[in-house]
Amino acid sequence: MNPHCLICESSAILSQDNAKAVVKLLAVLNGLAREWQKSQSPASGLNAEEPMVGMLKQVTGAVVSAASALRASDAFIQDMHTYQFGAFTYLCLRCGALFDALDP
Repeated sequence: MNPHCLICESSAILSQDNAKAVVKLLAVLNGLAREWQKSQSPASGLNAEEPMVGMLKQVTGAVVSAASALRASDAFIQDMHTYQFGAFTYLCLRCGALFDALDP
């Protein structure tokens, strides 16, 4: 049975842990996309290196960029917990109700 909001009975419930996971996923994807975008610039195709070397540089750069983005997301996550969830565990995405227990 899906959990429902205690107020509006919506099943669109977000927990603090799930919200944190979504933010971290988006931060990593954003970091990877930025690195890919940098690697697609015209200047990156001017050097005559082996294709595998270029691919390894892109992968290494993408991992570094994603890790940096992940660390940078910590401040946003802390603000999200403080200002969106407060002392509560769950947030209803339909009515905005905050609560600690779910209606089974």
